Amino acid sequence: MFDVIAAYYQIVQLNQQKKALQETILFFEERKQIAESRFTIGTAPKTDLLQAQVDLNQQKGNLLVIENNIRVAKSNFNFILARTPETAFDVQEAITTDATVNFASLQQKAQTDNYDLLMAQSNLSVLVQQKREVISQRLPSVTLNGNFNLAQSRNDAGFTLFNRNLGPNGNIGVAIPIFQGGNIKRQEKVADINIKNQQVVIDRLKNQVNTSLVNAYYNFQNAVNLVDLEKSTLLLIQENNVIATERFRKLAITSIELRQVQIDYINGQTRYINALYMAKLAEAEMKLLAGDLRRL
Repeated sequence: MFDVIAAYYQIVQLNQQKKALQETILFFEERKQIAESRFTIGTAPKTDLLQAQVDLNQQKGNLLVIENNIRVAKSNFNFILARTPETAFDVQEAITTDATVNFASLQQKAQTDNYDLLMAQSNLSVLVQQKREVISQRLPSVTLNGNFNLAQSRNDAGFTLFNRNLGPNGNIGVAIPIFQGGNIKRQEKVADINIKNQQVVIDRLKNQVNTSLVNAYYNFQNAVNLVDLEKSTLLLIQENNVIATERFRKLAITSIELRQVQIDYINGQTRYINALYMAKLAEAEMKLLAGDLRRL
C-alpha cells in the first residue's frame, strides 16, 4: 500500500511540475517576443533574442522530459497494481496533507497495530505454545481407540447357513513417562532461550518503530513548514517576475536580469512542489508505522 501511495503521488507531483512549467513557458515566450521586437526596431542586440530563444527551447525540452516521466510513472503504477502498462487513468490535481495528524495517537497505535510488531508477537506466541508442548511430554498420556464391527456370511450348504457378528469394541492405553535421559529438560531450556530472544527482538523492534515514527514526524513537520515558506516565497517571485517583465519591456533592465528572475521562478515552483510531495510521503510513512494506511 505504501508503494502504491508513493507511486501515485509521484504522478501527481509530475503533473504539477508539468502545469507549472507550461505556465513558465508563457513567460519565456513573452520575453522572446519582447526581445524580437526590440531587435527589430534596433533597440537591443541580437544576442538578447538568441538567448531568449535558447532559454525557451530549453524549457520546452524540460517539458518533453516531464511528459515522458509521467508516462513512465503511470506505467510503473499500473505494474504495481498488476494492470497492463497502457491502462489509462487520471490522478487528482493537488497534493493535500492531513492537518489533523496527532502524533500521540499515532505513537499509541504504532505499539499495537504496527505490522512488524504484530508479526513478532505472533512468533512469540508460537514459541510459548512450543514450550507448553515440551512440558506436556512429562505428563501421562491416555489413548483411546474404538471401532464398530459388522460381519455377515451366507452359505448354500453346511451346518451354518447364515452367520452375523455385530458389536463395538475398544481399548484404552495409559503411558506414564519415567525416564527420558534429560531430553525434555534440554528442550525446555532451548524453548526458554528462544522466548527470551524473541522478547528481545520485540523490545528492540518497538524502539526502532518509535524512533522511525519520531523521525517521520519531524520530517513531516519540517516539510509542512517548508510548504508554507515556499508558497509565500513563490508568490513574491511571481510578482517580481511580472514586474521584471514589464521593466524589460520598457528597457529598464537587461535580458540577463530578466532571465535570472525567470530561473528563480522555476526554482521556486520546483521547491514548492517537492515540499508538498515530501510532506505527503512523511505522512504516509507515519501512518505506515502506525498500521493506519487506510486513513491516508
